[in-house]
Amino acid sequence: LAQVDAARIVRPLAARAGGFSLLQVLGREDQDPPRDAALRLTDCESGTTLDLVRDGRSLRAYQERLERLARELEVECQRAAGRFLTLPAKIPLEELCRSTLAREGILVPA
Repeated sequence: LAQVDAARIVRPLAARAGGFSLLQVLGREDQDPPRDAALRLTDCESGTTLDLVRDGRSLRAYQERLERLARELEVECQRAAGRFLTLPAKIPLEELCRSTLAREGILVPA
């Protein structure tokens, strides 16, 4: 996860909206990455590569960054009178709309 300033993401959105919801959609491997894997990451724009070993320590650091990002986004959304939710990508969109998004008041039935 890249270092980001949550306020720089949220404030421009809030400034142009009467109300807003920010949805973070995470895939299974984003939420629970497999352990003990060696990866070579390639930047598609620059072609630079990074070799990475996912072990217990690197996964804990990743999880901490992910949780910190979600907390910071949630705080900034609350400051701007918006909503923030993290959603799993594994659940079909139609189901998310009927269940989570309707329950949270983000979508209202017509």
